[in-house]
Amino acid sequence: MSIRQTRLSLLLAILCLCAVSVSAAPLLRVTFLNVGQGDAILIRTAEKTILLDAGDDRANAANGVIIPYLKREGITKIDTCIISHPHRDHFGGFIDLLPVVPIGEFQFSSDTLGSGDPEESSSDALLYMRMYEQIKAKNIPYNKVLNGSTLDWGKGIKVEVIHADETPRTPSQPPRLVQRGEVVKSTANEQSLIFRATAGKISYLFTGDAEKGAESRAIDLFRDKLACTVLKSGHHGSKTSSGYPLLDLAKPTYGVISVGAKNSFGHPNKETLDKYAFYKMKVFRTDQDGTVDSYTDGKTIQFVSNQSALAITKQPQIISLTANSATIQWSTNKNSNSTVRYGTSDLTSEKALDPFVTLHTLTLTGLRPSTTYKFQVVSQDERQPDQVVTADGTLTTAAGSGVAQPKIAGMGTNAKNIYIRRPFSVQVDVKNPAKEPQKGYSLALYHSCMDNANLLGTAEVAVKAKGSGSFQFPVELNWLGKVELIAVLFQGKEIIDTSSIAIEVFPKNILVDCAHGNIDYYTGKFAGMRMDLFNHLGFSLKSASKAFTAESLDGAFGVIMTAPKQPYAADEIAALKNFMNKGGSVMMFLHADYKNLSNPQHFNAVLQALGSGIRFNDDEFCDPTNNIGAPFRAWIETFPSPIIQGVPKLLVRSCCSLVNAKMTGLKADKDLHLLAVGDDDCYNLDLDGLNDCWFYASNTPRLPIPVVAVEDLGMGRVACLGEALYDDRLYADANIQTPLFIRQIVAWLSLSREKSLRHLLASLEDLDRVDDADARATRFEGLRSAAHELMQQYVEQGCADDALATFQEFSGSAVKNLEKDLRDTLRFRELHQEETR
Repeated sequence: MSIRQTRLSLLLAILCLCAVSVSAAPLLRVTFLNVGQGDAILIRTAEKTILLDAGDDRANAANGVIIPYLKREGITKIDTCIISHPHRDHFGGFIDLLPVVPIGEFQFSSDTLGSGDPEESSSDALLYMRMYEQIKAKNIPYNKVLNGSTLDWGKGIKVEVIHADETPRTPSQPPRLVQRGEVVKSTANEQSLIFRATAGKISYLFTGDAEKGAESRAIDLFRDKLACTVLKSGHHGSKTSSGYPLLDLAKPTYGVISVGAKNSFGHPNKETLDKYAFYKMKVFRTDQDGTVDSYTDGKTIQFVSNQSALAITKQPQIISLTANSATIQWSTNKNSNSTVRYGTSDLTSEKALDPFVTLHTLTLTGLRPSTTYKFQVVSQDERQPDQVVTADGTLTTAAGSGVAQPKIAGMGTNAKNIYIRRPFSVQVDVKNPAKEPQKGYSLALYHSCMDNANLLGTAEVAVKAKGSGSFQFPVELNWLGKVELIAVLFQGKEIIDTSSIAIEVFPKNILVDCAHGNIDYYTGKFAGMRMDLFNHLGFSLKSASKAFTAESLDGAFGVIMTAPKQPYAADEIAALKNFMNKGGSVMMFLHADYKNLSNPQHFNAVLQALGSGIRFNDDEFCDPTNNIGAPFRAWIETFPSPIIQGVPKLLVRSCCSLVNAKMTGLKADKDLHLLAVGDDDCYNLDLDGLNDCWFYASNTPRLPIPVVAVEDLGMGRVACLGEALYDDRLYADANIQTPLFIRQIVAWLSLSREKSLRHLLASLEDLDRVDDADARATRFEGLRSAAHELMQQYVEQGCADDALATFQEFSGSAVKNLEKDLRDTLRFRELHQEETR
């Protein structure tokens, strides 16, 4: 190993950085002390020392950890002690700290004691009162922090209070004990102090044990102040904290979880760790990393932990070697990335993999037979990029048998662009140079390296004399970025040949309209839906803050539109039509007409232009019997279409109904599917009193009231939902199957991009039955454009005649007109090519 890093060198680095003059940039140092199952965070600025919480006295946090650390650091006084909330694992250590360390001030969010929550024992209130008496006996100021206020940590440091308990309290009032029978509005955790400390471009978000209620209040009041570089994980990584909306708005790069090893609470919760992984956070844990130190000059941030430095625990080994490839494997003690630099004299070539792992495996391809290569393996720590380890080695490729054997002649994919979690095919061509047929061979396809964990598929190989064969591998990849696909030809267990291609896996983006007064995406309401669609289907939601254009929609899989407050311009509607004609899809969410705020006319203008037969009604959907307290808070339990499977019920809380293009009752047909409808006693109201809705009760026979419907428009697809079913609150309740319902709709919408020529012609055939002339013309335009594009692909592949034969399966006038148009176009191209020869 060429680079050795020790704890001493890391500490020296901190000392050197901390010695830099703070006049150039404000300096903030935050140390997350390892006090077991509790919090104790020491914060140092150029002017002040602050201690946020002090761990649990039962774990000897003060005497065992905090006081020894203060002595080692030469800290003789704490300017401010902050109590995030009155739980013993946060304030208990102050009992032992107060007698030995001078303290300038105490600050707190709430000191209401005895709320009766499960984490508060009967002795907690008595212990808090004992601490309070010590504070008063020493005449230390004891001040309640106000919501929205700022804290003074010295020049260059901005500290903003984002959540604090708002119970009125006079300065001289002692802690209050909840009386028997008294109703407590929130637990101690929900009274936690949340504040953000910012130095230059770097910020920390401290959350105490705040749960989703406190997080929600912070979002409602200060959503623009939640973005941070480092998140102190709420409630020790419990699933009750770190809600989707908070993470969506905070977008932290790092997370620190203060938690005890093998604690009885199961902290940190796997669900929370999965969320952090989704947001690509680099996470430190005191149970694994010990005390975690961080420091910033306002421009960059560095972390140092008590855990041993990154090291190579297993030296690199050659686990597979052929005439033109080599697979190298090594191990490290911590998650780190993988790089191999190699060459015959200098290390001029490089191969790297980004995933952070402890077992590293890379395959080098394109090597020369009978050649010696030098190589160096390199691993860099996931969270501390200054920690890098290397190891050197050499390898010599095999000479090759010299016997004429099959070889891999080429590789390719059937897709122009490859998307995450979207199936595609890899073709591997094998050529046999021998005069005899060859059999008993096999092909294996791997991603990234030749390792069983990375195997994508296998195929048996038999090739005729002097012949060749092509072998197809169905592939679906679950990550983004550049990936190497490696084909390996075996005879038994012996590797005969290898080849590889590099591909890039793109995201499947769905754009969320935020340009028409609809800002829900920016409030965190889409956070649960965003993570669910990515985890299950590989879709990424992205905000669209400007008006739609052909360029902004290019490459998107779909568009989500929510309750617009302004109409869509003609240019935007034209761009959406063009997008749909290329196989795009649109998903619209509205709500009831309470206070005339729904504006269905904005969506209906778009639906008309797209040629859809669905419209939004200007009303409110109600169920007098199947509800949760009010008729408009209704359960939906009827799902007529097979598109929806396994959803027992949905909850709507402010829902409008759907009607047809003539603004009367909407019915299903071949291309229009009702996905969710009310039961027999449901009704709709003209809630805004403007007499601008269609009443389903007026129809004979009575029709079921639809609240969600989808339509196949030939090339593109559209979904209309009368309720804001993206709301994160609907994703937080496991008893409501909103995520599964939305997932199935998005999956159906995305299939519009997979249509074959036969699908398009079938849709054209159905146009003869569409009464609306405008809708018929709009759909024909899109289908014609899509069919022309497909035919161009068939011409390039040399199979235009086979494609034209498909037209003979249909007899409708629209299909025949398109066939004539395409044949004329092809004939024109043939004549033009003859003239230019």
